[in-house]
Amino acid sequence: MLKNVFSRRIGLKIGLSIAGIIIIVIALLVLAVIINVQRSMLDNADNIMASRARSIGNYINFQMRDAVSSGLVSAENIGLLLDSNKSVDIETLSQEAYIINKINKSIVFSGIYLNLNGGDSMSKDGIFAGSFQEADSVKLLDRATTERIMLSSQTPQTAFKSAKPILGNPTLRNINGKDVYTISANFPIFHHGKVVGLIQQRINLDFLNEALTHSVGKLVYGGVDRYIVNEKGIIVADTLKQYRGKTLADINNTPEFKQDVIDKMSNFSDVSHVTSFRGIKRALSTQTFIIPPFNLKWSALITVPESEILKDLYSLVTFIIIASIVAIIVIILLFYFYIEKTFIKRLKEIQTTLVHTFAFINHESREDVKRLDFKQVDELGVMAKAIDSAMDKTRNSLSKDSSAVSQALEVAKTIEEGNLSIRITKNPANPQLLELKDVLNNMLDVLETKIGSNMNEIERVFDSYLRLDFSTSVLDDKGNIANKGSVERVTNALGEEIRKMLKSSLSFASLLNEEAKKLNTQITNLSTSSNAQASSLEQSATAIEEITQSMQN
Repeated sequence: MLKNVFSRRIGLKIGLSIAGIIIIVIALLVLAVIINVQRSMLDNADNIMASRARSIGNYINFQMRDAVSSGLVSAENIGLLLDSNKSVDIETLSQEAYIINKINKSIVFSGIYLNLNGGDSMSKDGIFAGSFQEADSVKLLDRATTERIMLSSQTPQTAFKSAKPILGNPTLRNINGKDVYTISANFPIFHHGKVVGLIQQRINLDFLNEALTHSVGKLVYGGVDRYIVNEKGIIVADTLKQYRGKTLADINNTPEFKQDVIDKMSNFSDVSHVTSFRGIKRALSTQTFIIPPFNLKWSALITVPESEILKDLYSLVTFIIIASIVAIIVIILLFYFYIEKTFIKRLKEIQTTLVHTFAFINHESREDVKRLDFKQVDELGVMAKAIDSAMDKTRNSLSKDSSAVSQALEVAKTIEEGNLSIRITKNPANPQLLELKDVLNNMLDVLETKIGSNMNEIERVFDSYLRLDFSTSVLDDKGNIANKGSVERVTNALGEEIRKMLKSSLSFASLLNEEAKKLNTQITNLSTSSNAQASSLEQSATAIEEITQSMQN
């Protein structure tokens, strides 16, 4: 049913075609807008994330420099005391450890090792002094606890042997009965250029989480995650507090993520990428910064769910789709009614006129076709004028053809009545009818030449001949002897010859009658003479018979 409706309604077809084109164009425009806006929003988000990552890097650089500066200064001060041959005992070292903890609350432990007897590594023979943060106060630690904490990793030994400041890996350490997530900063103590001791600071990394969460790097997006990653790819801090000490590969170990993010970060290249991270598609941005005085390169990593970045775009897309649907419906309706009124209505009139025209031409209807008389000068107006002009010509042609055919019918009836002198004089418009008219007239000329002008007159003469009346002749319309047609001439000539023959026969018959009369008289005379002779012979016979009988007797 729908197929029949679509196949019969050109306005609906045009409307749907226009709708399809509009939908495709709007869809392409919307797609182009979405792609451009999406790219712009992602670029803008990347710029914001990169800026925030730089801010985080600068902040942590400042905080770490501030945290380790006291340890670095203390190492230099102790070295200066030793170089000046001043006494450095356990009380002095404990005081330095206390001061380090007191200056910066992010330092949860300060330990100092000193061994003036020399050695290539830290040993239990040296002096150990330490302190730790507890609430808002600083307390000194005993030698055994300080020794245990300082020698619990290889980082202090590495710093002692290399004679360079070294920053350790983030680890969870038990400091005086309390588990604290820390990172160790280790500074060698020099005496006349030789390493004789080491200061270790354990920095509470909770301040990094607070920095990531509250202090810097705030974004307008929801679901933002921030990470601090060291030079070995280990997560030092994160806003979720569940990935500290792990690597990025522990979160996402896909080849794509390794190639696009981890490898670049390993080369300390800034990353800007959209990839799957923690189960959803996220935009990632990293910025590398330096941790002095260790010259280590850490990276600040910020991730934002792509859906959060494009949230406004999704709202815009929804609005565009709704607005596009409304606009398409309005355009289709307006266009449909416009086409229906200005285009389809005239097409229907043209259709009706053409149907009536063909019915008129095919003699299916005798109703005259009305003119269109469109005032418009567009294509349909030109078409209507052409149809009106063609219809006028057709009407005139059909009128001429009808008149010529009517005359041809009258001529045919006249011919049936025996008159071969009549002709078709009206010219039809149809070339074929005109040719037929010429053929018929030529045929009548031939018939008139071969036969004559009036078949009835010829028939009358033949009827007279059948009655053996040869006194008449074939006459023309003026009463003269007809001699136009061959049959007329032959008939008249035949009649004339018959009449001549009859006249000769009549003269001969009259002569024969006279001779017959004479012959009859002679015959009569001969008969009388014969009768007399017969009687005489009879008498002679009788006489002879008598003689014979006499002789016999």
